[in-house]
Amino acid sequence: AVASDGTIWMGTFKDGLSIYNPADGSWVQYCLFGCDNHDFLVSDQITDIAASGDFVYIGSGTLWGRDVDANGMLTYELGNGKSELPNIDGDMNPDDFGKGALRYQISTGEWAAWQANTSPILHDTVNRILVRGEDVWFLTDGGASKFTPATDTWEQFTVENTNLQSDRILSVTEGGDG
Repeated sequence: AVASDGTIWMGTFKDGLSIYNPADGSWVQYCLFGCDNHDFLVSDQITDIAASGDFVYIGSGTLWGRDVDANGMLTYELGNGKSELPNIDGDMNPDDFGKGALRYQISTGEWAAWQANTSPILHDTVNRILVRGEDVWFLTDGGASKFTPATDTWEQFTVENTNLQSDRILSVTEGGDG
């Protein structure tokens, strides 16, 4: 995705997020393991990226991710199992981690994270993101979550309240007439 500041955002299957700034040729990388920038990335599996105005939205999968166990221990999920690691970053709030979606605000440099256990997003696996007008759609393994930033509201679409045939939504496209 190309952000409003001209940076190019690229996601990988298992190695996190890379941001290229063509103005100066610099790169910034975010990953859970093996790089300096790991504070806000929720998973190394980046499934989709969309830019809209001052914001960049990032969807993640569940290949690698951070979570918090019942004892409050920050854990890293490695495939189907969990490996407990000590919380070496004392300023990290365990409630901020999991998988799901991220939003980066370009003008302030602030990150926001949405996970199914702490926000209205339906599932932690975000397959696609669609920006349509003022709304941002997160298509997940649990249905579609529509976020309206102007009002900070969410609307949910699942097999229970729509004619969707499955809650696992893998792709989307917008018709010619919107």
